[in-house]
Formats: sequence, C-alpha cells, structure tokens
Amino acid sequence: MKKYFVLILSLLMLTISVQAQTTREEKKKLKKEQAEREYQQTKDLVETDAYTFVALQATVLGGDRFFLNTIPNYIHIDKEEADIYLPYFGVIRMPNGYSPEAGIKFTGKMENYMVKFDDKKHRVSVSFEIQRGHERHEFNFNMYKAGAASLVVASSRRNAISYNGNITELELPLTN
Repeated sequence: MKKYFVLILSLLMLTISVQAQTTREEKKKLKKEQAEREYQQTKDLVETDAYTFVALQATVLGGDRFFLNTIPNYIHIDKEEADIYLPYFGVIRMPNGYSPEAGIKFTGKMENYMVKFDDKKHRVSVSFEIQRGHERHEFNFNMYKAGAASLVVASSRRNAISYNGNITELELPLTN
C-alpha cells in the first residue's frame, strides 16, 4: 500500500511540474508576442510622420528630475514640420538677451530628420535639428514599445536636458 501511495504521489508531482513548465513557456511566448505587437504599433505611428510627444518628466545634467504632470509641453511632428513647446530647467550658457521665455519654443521646418528602426532591440530612433535665432538644437529620440519615448535635447547655448514621455497619434495637421 505504501508503494502505491509513493507511486501516485510521484506521478502527481511530475504532472504538476510539467504543467508549470508549459505554463511558464506559454506566458513567455505571449509576453514576447505582445511586445512585438506594441513595438509594431510604435513603428507604424512613426512611419506616418505625424505624431505627438508629451513629456512626463525632465532630467537636467546634474541629475535633478522635474515631473511635468501639470506643466504644458509637447512636440508635434507633421511631415517635415515641427511645433515644439518644452520647458527648460538647465543652465543657459550664452543667453540671447532678455527673454521672458526660458523654454524651447519653435514652429517651423526641421532639418536633417532621420528615422532608424532596430527590430532586434524593438527601438525606433528619430533625430532632427532646428535653428531658433542664434541657437541650434539637436533632438534625439529613442522610442520603444507601447509608445514609450525618451528624448535628449542638446543645444549650442544650453546644457543638454532629457525628457521621458509618450508618443501618440497627431490629432490635427499642423498649420502655419
């Protein structure tokens, strides 16, 4: 009787172990498929050349982080046009004189707009430049699955600043 009990218990444990392994593999497969779908959605959005970035936080060179939940900010991209309004919290090395606006504000044509897709790492890289008066800005995006995005803005007259946020579909085309 004891032999049968041990045999039944062993078979039961083996069955549970096999089921757990199958479930783990299925979960891993489902997670990979979902990541692929989310990356494809981000990729499709960027390929339209019409999207909006909204920052949720900004990080300055010294490591200070600012949450932007209540501060308006955006970058609207529509073909080769950009409408940009980003707050700036870093150090301005060479001011252009008195300006009540410390942020980065621009509406116009972008220069050197480039998009690169890294399907292996599920990352989309977008870069472009703008000229704003005597100041030149370089924008470098890394976009991931589910529309998550990080942005680094380098400037000829300011310290670099980075933003983390999301990209979404552009609601209306830009008009000048």
